[in-house]
Amino acid sequence: MDKFAFDYQGVKFVGFVSTMVLHNGSNIIPIQQYPWIDSVLNTVKPGQYVVAMTHFPMRGDVRNGDVVSEKFARHNVQ
Repeated sequence: MDKFAFDYQGVKFVGFVSTMVLHNGSNIIPIQQYPWIDSVLNTVKPGQYVVAMTHFPMRGDVRNGDVVSEKFARHNVQ
């Protein structure tokens, strides 16, 4: 699965696949990515900005986007 995370000028950039299509045509973030997302978010420093990039907006267009959005919210990522 394609994914990346890097820091640039104090900002953490995170990108991951959100286009696994289910039989009903809806998109889902593969649960196999959850441990990787957690490990990346555990490296966020207090006050550090995080930019997350996916193929589709996590809220609304991705069936389990709310689960992943909650992972980001726990790290005070808006």
